[in-house]
Amino acid sequence: MTKNNPWDRLGVGEARRVNSQGKYDFFWIMLEGLRPGLILKLDEGQLLVEPLPILRSIDTRYRLVGDRLSFVLSLGDNGLSELFEALCRNIADGGEQAANHQDALFHTVQRTRRWHHLLRGGSTGELTLEEQRGLIGEIAFLQELAAMIGPEAAIEAWKGPDGASKDFEFPNICVELKARRSAAKPYVAISSVEQLADVDGARVFLRVTDVTAAMTPEGLTLHDHVAATLLALQTSAFAVARFDQMIFDFGYDPVHKYDGRRWFIGESREFEVLEGFPRIVSPIASGVTDVRYSIGLAECAPYALAEPLLDIIREESA
Repeated sequence: MTKNNPWDRLGVGEARRVNSQGKYDFFWIMLEGLRPGLILKLDEGQLLVEPLPILRSIDTRYRLVGDRLSFVLSLGDNGLSELFEALCRNIADGGEQAANHQDALFHTVQRTRRWHHLLRGGSTGELTLEEQRGLIGEIAFLQELAAMIGPEAAIEAWKGPDGASKDFEFPNICVELKARRSAAKPYVAISSVEQLADVDGARVFLRVTDVTAAMTPEGLTLHDHVAATLLALQTSAFAVARFDQMIFDFGYDPVHKYDGRRWFIGESREFEVLEGFPRIVSPIASGVTDVRYSIGLAECAPYALAEPLLDIIREESA
């Protein structure tokens, strides 16, 4: 272990506060087997954030430290102590940005997951305004699905972050989602021929949701919408883990500063894509690639659904 690291002169079971001015109880600790660690002591009755990420050579778990349940990171290879120290400081810094103890744990676990993702070769970069809008539209629908068909079936149906041509896929139904500003011109952008293309053996639907942003103190941030979705999926560890991976793949990073902008979800319009629906269909002329176009919502009106799309999905899934 390197000289002057934060675990110097700590005996087994001894701890030292990471930041004497910190809001939350982050401590350096020396664990059994002389394993250096970082802990966040939790409040009594605090909700646990699960599942925890698995990192190579680093153990993550909840355990009692003294008389308090704690989130614990411990290093299994002391030759990596310098990297581990940097990782721990970054994770503790993320937790200190939280507004309360529950959020501190959420931010701590999310940043640990981010390290897991980055160490596996993930990408970085803040989402654009339109990417944020699109993500909120998709996860709002995911929440509705989870309440209706269960978290695991809902997360299995979500295909947007995987690069599929349709955002949600069921055995007999495909759904393309579009999010737009409520005050925008009454059009939606279609980014490929495949988005509204027919699918053999399946009905195709288009759902257009108004998602509006405002720089106000009231309302939900992107982080809040993500947290609400995690809450909707929390009864399934598989769904939570899959969701975490998918939003990372989408480009969402819980440590980015999305706190200034609030997002409001408005009404949704739902259509079935049938013969005559306004769209460009294959085959298209040879040599034409990367087709992008817009469709008018007024022209989609004859194809509006007479019953809610969720009811159709429920009936088809029964």
